Amino acid sequence: MAKYDNSTALPKVGEFVLSLNVTVAMSPIARLLVFYVRENEEIVADSNVFRIQKCLMNKVGLRFSQTQQYPGTEATIHLSANPSSICGIRMVDKSVQLLDENTHFNKDKLFKQMQHEDVSLGSKPSELRIRLCRRMLDFDGWASRIEEDHYADSLSA
Repeated sequence: MAKYDNSTALPKVGEFVLSLNVTVAMSPIARLLVFYVRENEEIVADSNVFRIQKCLMNKVGLRFSQTQQYPGTEATIHLSANPSSICGIRMVDKSVQLLDENTHFNKDKLFKQMQHEDVSLGSKPSELRIRLCRRMLDFDGWASRIEEDHYADSLSA
């Protein structure tokens, strides 16, 4: 007999093995929902959250044309990304980063924010992505200082 919530003994109805292919799209959290409908039409459901290794689906590359620039000279940035990638560029003076560690954006901060996003009843994955991007822009107050936003899919940029 299986125990549920350490209080009620339930008979084992059956068991099965479920194999899943873990994909990049599941990172950092995946939720498995299992349900069945009883003869009296009652729906019985449960879900479990799985932590997935942190990885990003779209690879992005950024480099300057030269490793060192002099004040007042023009610098060229080369940005490459997979189709449908959302990219943001922000230039911050190094002294600002030294004063406030929160101004540095990295993969760990991105995944920390992504852990708060969970697909639930009525949510749409595309809306989750847009909401996440807006939160990431404002994670250190920079969104309020941006005068213009130019979003472009990497296919049309």
